[in-house]
Amino acid sequence: MQDGRASRTPGAQPITAEQLLREARDGQQTQLSSPKQAAVETTADQPVCEAKERQDAQITSEQSIREAQAQQEAELRALQQAAAEVYLLLCQPP
Repeated sequence: MQDGRASRTPGAQPITAEQLLREARDGQQTQLSSPKQAAVETTADQPVCEAKERQDAQITSEQSIREAQAQQEAELRALQQAAAEVYLLLCQPP
C-alpha cells in the first residue's frame, strides 16, 4: 500500500475480503477482560510500605493491561478499515 491506496498487484498468498472481515469479527469477540482488583491487606507482621509496594505494582500491571487493550482495539480498527477497503476494491468493475 502506497500513499494510502491499495495495490492491485496480488500478493504471494491471496487473502479474500471475507477472510479479512472474519478475522476482524473474531478479534472483536476475543477481547481482554479487565483484572479484578485485589484488596491489599496488611498484617501485624507486614510493614505498610510492603503493602504499598504491592499496590503500586498492581496499579502498574493494570495500566499495562489497559494500554495493551487500547493497542489491540486500534489494531482491530485498522484491520477492519483495511478489510473494508479490500472489499470495496473487489466490488469495483475492472
